Amino acid sequence: MKGWHGESQRHSLAARGIRTRAVLDPRTRKPIDIRPTRIRRYVGTVNHLGKTLREGVISKVGWGMLHGGPVYYGGLTTGGELGDAFGNVIITFDPEKLLEINDLSYVEYTSEFAGDFPDVEEMVLGHTEVDVFTDCKCEQELFSTEPIRFTPDMVKDILIRYGEEQYTMYEGKVQDPISHTIVDKDDPDRFNKIRQAIERRIIDEVPSEYHSKIRLVKIG
Repeated sequence: MKGWHGESQRHSLAARGIRTRAVLDPRTRKPIDIRPTRIRRYVGTVNHLGKTLREGVISKVGWGMLHGGPVYYGGLTTGGELGDAFGNVIITFDPEKLLEINDLSYVEYTSEFAGDFPDVEEMVLGHTEVDVFTDCKCEQELFSTEPIRFTPDMVKDILIRYGEEQYTMYEGKVQDPISHTIVDKDDPDRFNKIRQAIERRIIDEVPSEYHSKIRLVKIG
């Protein structure tokens, strides 16, 4: 029995004229002519990464805060560069495959969008370091009112950028935000210890079919 991601099923749907991929206008929920060339999802820890991969859905990043409004899933970034910051995990998806089974809305964070979707505005301001919503005009993201589904074949790459947290409650020590490992600030082997801790968490938390797609990069 073929699952919902089976090739023959997709082809059969297409042959019958049933749309199997789309990016939607968030206001009208109608398809628009946008095809992202890359889609990424940022998560904070290996534990978060493992939970997301085990469930096969993008966990919700917002909630229906305004009079029972819709729950938005997503925060899938389609633009911007990776930069050189550490302390996050980046899942890169195959855009074509992800769009085949999900109806995603394309979002540009502008004041006009905030007026139409105030719950998303509140969610963005509450989960990022953004102070002014309209400063996010360069951010182009995909959202959905349904959980965003994916399978292992849709994940192209997982980049874990590790370093050391500069501020911690422990005097003379620093903490890696990805594995929460605490090491001595002056320990010359601290980055190796952090990497080993991350690798152990990967084994414990992340399904084995994803291990070959993971890259660890030390920043700093």
